[in-house]
Amino acid sequence: MSVCWYGARVHKARPARKRASESASRQDSQNKRPRIGAESLDTYDAAVNNDADKRTEDADEGIGVQADEQCELNGALERIQQLKQTISKLSLTGPLSKRWCLSDEDFKYFTRFPSKDVFYVFWASVEPSASMSAYWSEANRIAALPEAANLELTPEHELPLIDEFFMFCLHLSAGMKDRVLAGMFGVSRLRVIQTIVTWSNYLYLVLGSVRIWMTRAQVRKTMAPIIRQYCLCTRVILACAELRCEIGEMKTSSETLLCKRKCVTYKALVGIAPCGFITFVSKLFSDSISNDELTRLSGILKLLEPGDEVIAPKNFCIDNLLKNVGAKLVAFPVSSEDGISSNQRRARSVARLHALVEYVIKRIKGNKLLDSTIPYTLAGTVNQIWSCCCFMANYRGQ
Repeated sequence: MSVCWYGARVHKARPARKRASESASRQDSQNKRPRIGAESLDTYDAAVNNDADKRTEDADEGIGVQADEQCELNGALERIQQLKQTISKLSLTGPLSKRWCLSDEDFKYFTRFPSKDVFYVFWASVEPSASMSAYWSEANRIAALPEAANLELTPEHELPLIDEFFMFCLHLSAGMKDRVLAGMFGVSRLRVIQTIVTWSNYLYLVLGSVRIWMTRAQVRKTMAPIIRQYCLCTRVILACAELRCEIGEMKTSSETLLCKRKCVTYKALVGIAPCGFITFVSKLFSDSISNDELTRLSGILKLLEPGDEVIAPKNFCIDNLLKNVGAKLVAFPVSSEDGISSNQRRARSVARLHALVEYVIKRIKGNKLLDSTIPYTLAGTVNQIWSCCCFMANYRGQ
């Protein structure tokens, strides 16, 4: 017991009698506590030792499992490093077309050729002369030199020729942009544009040298029986196609040279045989030109013979132009209101031919580059690109 007096704590001693009673009660409680025998102590010690041994075994087992997992992880990491080193030493060989297109469907989508075999057959036909070609820009640069007649072109290509042709097909058919192609082939964007321009001019010269205008006998031989029965004299079906292209105009503003782009539309005339083969392709004209003027300037009148029939839409007012060369115009749609069965069958045959023309035009426009706006970087080659799309459509099947 303690008493606080003016901030000082004073302990007061307990009476001696009370201390003696507390000591006696503690002694009684100790006498009443049950005592543990020797056998009970041995059992307890054994249980404690067993529990300790078990905990030790569990700890050792856990350490062993962790060590095994760490060894497996280290082995996997070493294997990954070995595979990375092996891959870094590998070199991809062979043309990119074989690694990019694995099936005929891939070739059809990316190149518009119906199968892998057709693609490589076409490539085999143009490869011999392609090996002697040079980049178009290099050829123009050398041609401008005074000693050009004595110089010899040494074609040096950054990519294999077949990869350059595959790049051209990807841009023309799949509509891939030059930035995408540059990353895909590992070249600069300028090299991509040079390659596309070069192959456009090369294929324009090579495929354009092949005569595609069919003789009258060839047209009749390849006609379907029902068409031959009612449209025997039909030589060609005419159609118009349009495409858009960007062009750049150089302008000065505040002593600064600016390039302003604008979009223009071109028009061209296409001639198709009754079998679906493209037999005539004109160059591009302004979209403001009339259809009769387009027909006159295209040069197709020089190819027609007396007695030929030409099928064209009704908006082609070219009767007088065809009469001058002895040909006849069959306008679509043909009227069959007189009820004569032969005229009705003839009208149906002409309708089939018109549907065929729409399909061929759609096949040409299947090249994504023509279906969109041609970039201004290819504005100087738009005629060649248009002709290549038409020429190559004949090699891609119907």
